[in-house]
Amino acid sequence: MNKTVLELRGIAQAFDQGDTSLEVLRSINLNVKSGEIVALVGPSGSGKSTLLQIAGLLERALFGEIFIRGQSTKNLNDDSLTEIRRNEIGFVYQYHHLLAEFSARENIIVPQKIMRIDKETASKRADILLDIMGLSDRADHRPAKLSGGEQQRVAIARALANNPTVLLADEPTGNLDSNSADVVFQLLSQLVQNSDVGALIATHNSVLASRMDRVVCLEGGLLIDG
Repeated sequence: MNKTVLELRGIAQAFDQGDTSLEVLRSINLNVKSGEIVALVGPSGSGKSTLLQIAGLLERALFGEIFIRGQSTKNLNDDSLTEIRRNEIGFVYQYHHLLAEFSARENIIVPQKIMRIDKETASKRADILLDIMGLSDRADHRPAKLSGGEQQRVAIARALANNPTVLLADEPTGNLDSNSADVVFQLLSQLVQNSDVGALIATHNSVLASRMDRVVCLEGGLLIDG
């Protein structure tokens, strides 16, 4: 039975706007299980990116609690939160943010080196992920020599390099044409299922969202099952 790897409980967030407070998120509750891909949809400005930032421990919520693999992160200090982000969470953004001076393989090795994984092991892991993503023949190419879809596939492989528990993606196909987006999503789905990671993916692409295991909609600060 798949276990809950990410739980958001009673998450609320607000920002000061002049003399008033803008309520962005209101009592958000969400569970994501291992091997599951959850689509997070909603109109622009609805708070999807804010919710992902909070779920990824990059931003503290005004209220509520986040659990990673059943562990509460509420009272952890910044160093402990950083360690959880590094060990348990993978991030993919709309823009790939690859290191321009490094090859595709090296971009996947870098996060592993931060975890003090030896170079040989890190290189083997990178090659396995590149093979899964259909990029074995592009391993030595730098980002400038890769297409947009190829760059995003490398970014996904990099996010999964350290075997995270949770994958968070913010419009990962937003800059891609429909064919490239389809390929990227298929490969992402394959990796999630094979690695038992739980994925929460914000997207405007209704076709891709419908192919995910579950759809939740963020509107008016509330999260509604789709």
